[in-house]
Amino acid sequence: CATSDPLATCSFVNRDRTESLRVVALSPKRLVATFVDVEESVGAVVVVNVVHHLVDQWELNTGIQKVFNVKPTSNSDLAALSPTTALIAFVDDLSGQVQIRVLRVNGDGTDDVTFGPVENVGYGNFTADSSTAANAT
Repeated sequence: CATSDPLATCSFVNRDRTESLRVVALSPKRLVATFVDVEESVGAVVVVNVVHHLVDQWELNTGIQKVFNVKPTSNSDLAALSPTTALIAFVDDLSGQVQIRVLRVNGDGTDDVTFGPVENVGYGNFTADSSTAANAT
């Protein structure tokens, strides 16, 4: 990351600080990324607005990192539900539970984010220990 700006996307979304990165498009002009912040060991999210300036010129306006799980987190995943709403799934490492919560982006900006309550959906993780387990349904 060739910037001293602590809010620059590359300052917190990079190979040294990020695991389990997932990105979905809520709309043609808005992306949401979830990841595990390795340094803090928490689940985090950022909203990115895509701005079109000229032909083939785009700008990514990245919001401030928000924490969706303050406990040790692994294996985040994400599904878009609408242009303002997504579903975050993750493993809470302390309890071993797979949990979900709704993310809502309010307004046109990138920093006004709210989370719904945490719901437990089971135990386990999102990775398979063997090819047999990976093919199980």
